[in-house]
Amino acid sequence: MRFSVLSTTAALLAAKAGAAPKNPEDQVLAHGNVGLGFQPNAGPGRRGLHRSNITSTAPPGTATTAASSRTPTAEESCVIDTSMVPVTSAALTSPPSSTVVPTKTLCQDDAPTGKPGPGANHCGVHGLPVGNYFLARFVENSPGRRVTLEGCFQFCASVMNATDGCKSYRFYPERGLNVPRCDLYGSDVAYALNSINNDHPDIWFDLACGSPSDEQWFHLQGMNRLRDLGLLA
Repeated sequence: MRFSVLSTTAALLAAKAGAAPKNPEDQVLAHGNVGLGFQPNAGPGRRGLHRSNITSTAPPGTATTAASSRTPTAEESCVIDTSMVPVTSAALTSPPSSTVVPTKTLCQDDAPTGKPGPGANHCGVHGLPVGNYFLARFVENSPGRRVTLEGCFQFCASVMNATDGCKSYRFYPERGLNVPRCDLYGSDVAYALNSINNDHPDIWFDLACGSPSDEQWFHLQGMNRLRDLGLLA
């Protein structure tokens, strides 16, 4: 199956528009909802999905502007299996107390260190999470294939039940194991990231940045660091 990730991002953002949830990561619950499939043409009515507060245990392993205004540059293959279940997930709760519509885009090269500002989309910045707005964690794109940065984006952009409400994602190496992990968040990076610190390998993207495989992000030092760790092709 093939689809244009960049050309469908705007439609997916419309389908997933709504209140951003808040839930501390220390309240993470195991999730057992089965993915409903990647549906690039899903309309706003798809927001009717709701996540239950208690779910079953899932076995491990089982641009300079927002994407809506960018011209697609290439077709990306679908790298995820939409029947995958996150190894951990959290219930959707309340959104950030206040939100600001981003009017600019910042990446690692120009984002100031410290608390990220809500007036920008953040693409390829680094740091550790606040602990709120966590939605789900994936460790594989599909059975036997470890999660990738592109896969993390596609999980966030999908309309799977477990990922409904995703607005940003964090891709990082598991501490001490150097294996990739993908965390999805129900808020923009500005609310989920504690502080921008380029010393951390954890890389963050707002969904509005579009595909991280786009060539405009290749030059970022954080991408080179992930390649050096063997976490990017």
